Amino acid sequence: MWPAFWGRLVSGKVKPLAPEYVKHVMAKAKIELTRAPDGNWPTLDSATLTKVLGLLGADAPAEGMPVYVAGGKLHRLDGERRVATEEHRAAQPYLWPMAHDVRPAALALGAKGCQDCHDAGAPMLSGQVPVDSPLAADRRDLWRMLRFQKNLDAMYVADMARSFRYRTWMKVSVVTAASVLLLFALTYALAALGRVSAATYTFTWTRVSANLIGALLCGASAWSGIPALMSGEKLTGYRLMIHAGAAPLFAAGAVLTTLFWAHRNRFGRPDWNRVRWPLGRSSRHGANPYVVVLRKAFFWVALSAAIPAVASAILAMFPVLASIRQPMLFQLHRYAVGTLIVSASGFVACGLVVWLTRGAEGPSDALPQVSRS
Repeated sequence: MWPAFWGRLVSGKVKPLAPEYVKHVMAKAKIELTRAPDGNWPTLDSATLTKVLGLLGADAPAEGMPVYVAGGKLHRLDGERRVATEEHRAAQPYLWPMAHDVRPAALALGAKGCQDCHDAGAPMLSGQVPVDSPLAADRRDLWRMLRFQKNLDAMYVADMARSFRYRTWMKVSVVTAASVLLLFALTYALAALGRVSAATYTFTWTRVSANLIGALLCGASAWSGIPALMSGEKLTGYRLMIHAGAAPLFAAGAVLTTLFWAHRNRFGRPDWNRVRWPLGRSSRHGANPYVVVLRKAFFWVALSAAIPAVASAILAMFPVLASIRQPMLFQLHRYAVGTLIVSASGFVACGLVVWLTRGAEGPSDALPQVSRS
């Protein structure tokens, strides 16, 4: 609803004038507004507006500057007795959101995809709203829907809308990576992946390079999300865009790290011997040191946590679960990521200790023997 009334500007605030008072001033000057036949606003042109503002100012000059509010603007006379318009809080339209309009599902927002809302030309933000005002000049104005959204950064909204063009690629890449991670978790049942991972054992410098690249790729995603993870606040704005954009890098880094470490971190007899003989006698049974067992445990915990971390984010993008389940998915994502960060840090620390001590791993971690038959 667009406000339209006469008033006086006092200390920056608009004090409305009683319609009877304004009619009385206009009647003395023999000014009469003609109401439209359809019952709409009476016609009010610039000349009449200037005249009425002048009459109101002359009638009670000490009570404040006369103004007219209409069409989302405040109108007043400047020093040269010409009408000047400006933005003012009193001129803003009143909004009553309506949420019970019933429409077919095919017409619902989002039925045609994310671009129903997240698009540079989406009507929700870019639709043109006509201005309802007694002033004919105001009726030619159109307000963009974005103007009704208070404290909303128009540049950010436009950037966010443009980024949704690549959302399909992000979904495809992350879903693919999540599927590969799941396959690695089932490596005992899928011998082919086990052989691929085992084949990387001799590629020492390739493995080191893969470790560094994987850490950097995973770190790109973790860096953008850790502040929100630690504070418990929602991840929004450009940091959210960076976090979502880094998701494919994180998934690729997780797959790369798993490829070079899955076979090396399989549990074997030396690890079981360490559990059976936790004290000094374990060395006589060829048991692995604790740091090796911990490295393997951290690796599989991190891999297990990476799957729900990725899956929960992807499920939130598809209409698989009801909207009321969205908070549950985000909580699952946070807990999984927290577990992943802790276990991955433990894996890296134990891996460095094992590498520095050289030769600490038992026979089950040695280079696989290739049969000559």
